[in-house]
Amino acid sequence: MLLSLLEGLALIIFGIRFLRKGLDRLFGSRLSSWLATMTQNRWQAFGAGIAAGTVGPSSTALSVLSLQMLQTGRLSLEKMLAVLLGGSVGMTVTAQLLAFGITDEAGYLLIIGVIGFQILRRDVYRGIGQCLFALGLLFLGLQEITRSAGTLANDPQARSILAMILTNPAVTLLAAGVVAVVLQSSTATVGLALGLSAGGVFSPPAVIPWIIGTNLGVSATSLIVGWRSWEGRRLGSASLLVRAVVALPIFLLSGLILTGLNHLPLSPVRQIALLQTGFNLIVGLLAVPFLGKISRAVQFLIAPQPGDETEEKPDFLDQTALESPSLALAQATRQTQLMADQIRTMLGQYWIAETTRNTDLAKKLQLKEDKIDAFNIAISDYLSRIGEGMSQEDTQWQFTLLAFSNELESVGDIIDKNLCDSIIKRAAELVAFNPTDLEILREVQETVAQRLQVAIGFLSWRDTGLAKEFLDGKEKFNEWCHKLEREHFQRLKTRDPATLGSSAYFLDILNSFRRINSHISSIGYAFET
Repeated sequence: MLLSLLEGLALIIFGIRFLRKGLDRLFGSRLSSWLATMTQNRWQAFGAGIAAGTVGPSSTALSVLSLQMLQTGRLSLEKMLAVLLGGSVGMTVTAQLLAFGITDEAGYLLIIGVIGFQILRRDVYRGIGQCLFALGLLFLGLQEITRSAGTLANDPQARSILAMILTNPAVTLLAAGVVAVVLQSSTATVGLALGLSAGGVFSPPAVIPWIIGTNLGVSATSLIVGWRSWEGRRLGSASLLVRAVVALPIFLLSGLILTGLNHLPLSPVRQIALLQTGFNLIVGLLAVPFLGKISRAVQFLIAPQPGDETEEKPDFLDQTALESPSLALAQATRQTQLMADQIRTMLGQYWIAETTRNTDLAKKLQLKEDKIDAFNIAISDYLSRIGEGMSQEDTQWQFTLLAFSNELESVGDIIDKNLCDSIIKRAAELVAFNPTDLEILREVQETVAQRLQVAIGFLSWRDTGLAKEFLDGKEKFNEWCHKLEREHFQRLKTRDPATLGSSAYFLDILNSFRRINSHISSIGYAFET
């Protein structure tokens, strides 16, 4: 009996996960890009959140997406909170489907879904098949829970245990919150209530406390997901606070609300689904007008503390996003951008050390390169653990990020072992460049820095036309370096002591910049076709 109940719950949990992956296969990273363009004001953000929650019914995935867009500065806390509240409304669509009594169609959905997912090869058709198969699993799980609940209804011992939980509103609320946190899914938690209600073991007074506990538990999950960063704490705390404030009067007036519901021609199952949608809709409609004040209050109360985060810490590699390939790839992309920004900073600081002959700064940069190695290891490990369900485009981008991360690590090695080491050696040997050679190296360094900036931009733009121009620039840069070498050899004929004494170092640095350019140019190959 208990095993059958757990089997049904397992089918619902897996069905939700499989549905999320199917929708991820269909929409991929386009969902986050669409959100960024459809959130001009808080009401638009709320509507966009409803759409996002409908096509991606996962509170954890939506929390990760919201946190990522907040951290990258693509949307403000106010708008991301609106998206999160709207997403909670959209996710109730799945619960509505479960409550419509079409579970008998599970077999058809499973068969059609398997055909689409296993036989067809285009990602869009496989995604549709995967979604249909996932819905079949959801309906099958609800059937199993309903059958188990019917058996429970005839077991005196089981009924007494359930009565202890479901007749005490506070205990019911707490139990639903714990279940939501453990399952990390409002749909699965509500689905459990739907099945128990259909089996006759879910008493009407327990409905509102269960719905409130479910939503507070999901908000707590969002807070847990974002706890590592202060932006995440702000977003999760604001979401939990808004729901708690609205939940309190609803909880106190639950008797009146249930009396009103009983006058509607709805089954208990439909009442649960309606309350789940209604609660989240009320929360959103009441909170959206005041999101500006709520955001400012949360930002004041939750401020970053010294030592909370450092620029080297891998902030964006969220482990909870690994189950959603598009989200995980977006996280890894942002982390690669962060790594590239570190390399760009190192390149600029190298030139400061070069012109000031600052060996202490050169040594600090050499130590910083160890952290670049740590970035590369973290990104490579994260990308290798992204779950199944990636489209061909996702797989190509995964390899692009792996390659770019490795190339950046190689650039860091060159700055460390060639450029910074050269400063330290020349200081010890009292060797200095003549003004002409130093000016040439300055021009080369600036050109490399500009090309690095363009390469970083590819992670956002993915512009095929610009990629060809970028790759052409690689050969032009190499030809320019060869020309500078020949001109340097001509200057050696003047027998200038400064030129002769620093010639080997000049050529080594010029070659190092050429190698750096070769490494950063590799990103263009991912967009050449």
